[in-house]
Amino acid sequence: MKPKVWAGTLIGIDIQPKLISHIKSKVDNKSYFAELLAGDSVKAETFNKVNEVLKNRKKRNVQLAILHPPYADIIKFSDQKDDLSNTKSLREFLEKFSAALKNTIEILEKGRYLAIVIGDKYTAGRWIPLGFYCLNEAQKLGLTLKSIIIKNMAGNRAKQNKESVWRYRALSSDYYIFKQLQYA
Repeated sequence: MKPKVWAGTLIGIDIQPKLISHIKSKVDNKSYFAELLAGDSVKAETFNKVNEVLKNRKKRNVQLAILHPPYADIIKFSDQKDDLSNTKSLREFLEKFSAALKNTIEILEKGRYLAIVIGDKYTAGRWIPLGFYCLNEAQKLGLTLKSIIIKNMAGNRAKQNKESVWRYRALSSDYYIFKQLQYA
């Protein structure tokens, strides 16, 4: 029995042209249709390119959008001024993220889904709940929250080998820790 091949369209966007070129060299377009675009998700011209891809595929909208913004300024991904990882404040980060959300919502089919993949950060001993702030921006734009999934990344460099502290925080705050399984 032949494995089923997904017949959908994947459109990926990143602000870094070099990253898009690298990923294009790794994607097997014989089995999957993927269009990878270098562009800023905050800008309308990037979504003009997305609309052109959709038009060429005889589509008007997407059924699932996954946004994975950087965790504010934790890691600088590029020197580009418009890169979200180079924002100077939480307010600026959320304003730009909201603009990217607006652009994405315009191509999202009514009644379909948008997922936001983001972690939180600690700065100067203070927890900054980026995930919740981003969810709030989505709700301000009329999206309905359906679920929150929390991923625990064991051995993560950001946790600096302090898993016991994270477990304590989870237990004392009455939330669960989900473990990621990996297959060998």
